[in-house]
Formats: sequence, C-alpha cells, structure tokens
Amino acid sequence: MVTQNTDKSSKGGLNLKLTILGSGTSAPSKNRGNSGYLLEIGADKILIDGGAGTIRKLPLIGVSIWDITKIFYSHLHIDHTLDLIPLLFAYTHPSSFPKNRHKVEIFAHKDFKAHYNALKNVYGKLISCKKVDIVLKAIRESSLNFRDYTVKTAPALHTPQSIAFRFETPDNKSLVYSGDTDYCSNLVSLAKNCNLLLAECSLPDEMAVKGHMTPKSVARLINETRPKQTIITHIYPENDDPTLINRIKTRKNIPVKIAEDLQQVDI
Repeated sequence: MVTQNTDKSSKGGLNLKLTILGSGTSAPSKNRGNSGYLLEIGADKILIDGGAGTIRKLPLIGVSIWDITKIFYSHLHIDHTLDLIPLLFAYTHPSSFPKNRHKVEIFAHKDFKAHYNALKNVYGKLISCKKVDIVLKAIRESSLNFRDYTVKTAPALHTPQSIAFRFETPDNKSLVYSGDTDYCSNLVSLAKNCNLLLAECSLPDEMAVKGHMTPKSVARLINETRPKQTIITHIYPENDDPTLINRIKTRKNIPVKIAEDLQQVDI
C-alpha cells in the first residue's frame, strides 16, 4: 500500500515528486528494501540508486520500466546498484518492447563504466536489448543542465566513488540526496536551504562508523543547512526503532520524518 504525503513545500510550478522504493540497507529487513528512489520532474522519471527489489516495486506505483529515462548512482555498492541487472534483463522481454527506441542515461562515477562492462562480460545478450540505448555519463563534481531542471553533484564521504546530488527546478524546488556518506562540508554546501533533504542515518550514535551518519551527525547537518523538511533513510535494523526520530535533536520548526517504503512526497 502506498503511503501518500500530500504536504507540499511550495504550490504551483513544475511537478516534483519523490517515491521511496527502498529505505533500507544491505541488512535484511521485513519493512525496508535496499536503497532506491524514483524522482519525477516534469516529464522525466528518474531512478536514483536501485538495490535489490527496486524494479519490482515500480508496478506497485504504476510506473513502467520504459518510463525510466535516467538513472543516478550515488556509489557502486551492491545494495544501491544490484537491480540494474534485472532492469536490463527485463528490457529484453519481447512482449514489452516499445514502438520506438528507448534511451536510458546512467550518471555515475567514472569507475561505473568498468562495473557495467563487467556485467556485460558475465551476462552478455541477457542484458543487451537492441531496442534500448544505454548511455553512460561520468560525473563527480559538476552541474548538469536539463530541460526542466539542473543537477548539482559533489563528492561524498563514503567510498572514492560516492556522490551526493541536488536536483533543482527553475522555480527553486529542490531535493538533495546524500547517498551513503558521513557528515562532510560538501554535503553541507549542497543541501543549504533545500526543500527536501533525503539523508542517510545508518546507525545509532554508539555504533558510529566512518562513512555513515548517525542521529547526532544528521542533526548537525540539518541544523546547519536548514532544509524545509527532512526524510531519514538508509536505516540499519540496529537503528530502526520508535526512538529514532527523538534521537535526531534538531532546532524547532524543521520537520523530520522517517522514510517508509512506497512513501510518496510532493515537493
């Protein structure tokens, strides 16, 4: 069942909607799938990350694999990229072929190319559809301009390939996705005054590890960037209990919510 959030950070202008396809981690959870998000901006449907189970959830929200025009990967870990394999395999199913050729642009760190080529070496024709053009775009720290929006990217503090994203429309609606990262100045700069901050909060403070945020570091990020609203995601089972929201001690009047799989948010 889809959880619909109808609260809007601003009314009118270009449609900007986020669907949480997976709010979990590599650790199995009965309530949270691997990381995966669908962002709809105008006519574009963009997949942001996509671990195991992401593609299966698209039909639950009425979205076809042929609706996806762009994919942005925050880094190369399995719980964020695995469902690229079933997506490419699904494209080879003849009964679903579109009338026209379909193009999917994949934006990721330059090391993604070797990852993609390795998949082709393993699976060959099973993930190669003649009706689909896969175009790889290497990014790291850049500003990308599209018809209806821009995407600003910055290195994150997790792996050498990690990237955080800021999607923004001409009427100043914005979503910032941290990906997996520790607190860092790049993320602070990227997230300043955004409409929606989608931030990881992997572990409790007492289990802190380098490369991930905890309630304390997430609160620091929120207090310094002042987003209009924040959704906490990428939650390990050890951090996933009713006290989580209270452990993120932010200033007043900054709404913070915990992500739920299939939750939808209009920005």
